[in-house]
Amino acid sequence: MSEALIAPTILVWARQRANVSLESLAKTLKIKAEKIQAWEQGALKPTFLQAQKLAKIFQIPFGYLFLQTPPKEELAIPDLRTFNNETVSEFSPEFKTQLHSITLKQKWYKDYILENDKEPKSFLQKFTINDSKELIAKDIFKILNLEHFIARSLSKKKFLALLIEEVEKLDILVMRSGIVGSNTHKSLNIDEFRGFAIYDKYAPLIFINTNDSLAGQIFTLLHELVHLWIGESGISLLDFQHIDNRVELFCNEITANLLVPQALLAKLWDPDSELEEHYSSLAKIFSVSTQVILNRLYTLKYINFNTYKLYLEAEKEKFIAAQEYIKKTPGGDFYKTLRSKNGTNFSYALIISTLEGKTLYKEAATLLNTSAASINKFARELGVI
Repeated sequence: MSEALIAPTILVWARQRANVSLESLAKTLKIKAEKIQAWEQGALKPTFLQAQKLAKIFQIPFGYLFLQTPPKEELAIPDLRTFNNETVSEFSPEFKTQLHSITLKQKWYKDYILENDKEPKSFLQKFTINDSKELIAKDIFKILNLEHFIARSLSKKKFLALLIEEVEKLDILVMRSGIVGSNTHKSLNIDEFRGFAIYDKYAPLIFINTNDSLAGQIFTLLHELVHLWIGESGISLLDFQHIDNRVELFCNEITANLLVPQALLAKLWDPDSELEEHYSSLAKIFSVSTQVILNRLYTLKYINFNTYKLYLEAEKEKFIAAQEYIKKTPGGDFYKTLRSKNGTNFSYALIISTLEGKTLYKEAATLLNTSAASINKFARELGVI
């Protein structure tokens, strides 16, 4: 079998980038670690079949293996995750692979929009980070019809579904997933990112990491929507205590104001109530996390910093325990999950384009991260046929 002429430096770079040990790689490929060491030293070369497996394991395009030097990987959108004014960490291969996949979907949808002569979104980027936060919140509140949903004691699942529906009515792409593509063994880490927004006047997109809690996803959805409202793409971590980035802080403050408006909170706040019981009750009324309520109470000076910090730490411990439960929760209906991963707007557009013969079944399956055999069934589930 012919050898793949791969430079040893590329193999070392790709393996280290993917954080894969020699032993783990050898076990996956069912070969001895010494053989991989020989590849990395240039004494031996992998076969083309082995090279294809390597590209898949390392989550890189196959062509990268044949470069002479490691490529410069620049993210398509800004990394806004900072702590003490420094970037949190290098992104994982899982995130980079997912971002690449989502970017391809967004580009396809933009071409589709332009081909159908649709207009740019006039309500986006009419504000900037230098405008009034109150004015921006008021505009979003009105356009999303939030008066029908805020402080209605809705379940978080129902609240999130309603918010997504309102956002998608604006022809904004909303995609949600906790794994890379369809690979259940490749999870997206919420300690790395909670969501991101890709600003485009024709095909704006919001992606939400579903390994987060429902309350976290609600906050992320509106946070990323604010990004789009001011015309700013970005990747978010959403940590109330460690916001060193001006854009993130700006978007967080507007999001908190949208979810827990000051006027409504003032009406419901009872300083004589037992605090933990009261803020837990408020979280249920506003359909948000207790952390959001505590942050709002502190920001609006209803509680002092020491009280805020004490209760926030307790709520963080509860959150960690809840995350373990989320990890153990089995997956839902395949086609509902497929629709959630790709969003309603993108799913409908791609399926219709495919049924009309404008997009090949193979291309549609690749974009949807499913099989070509699933396309017609998915079309029926969407009510297209």
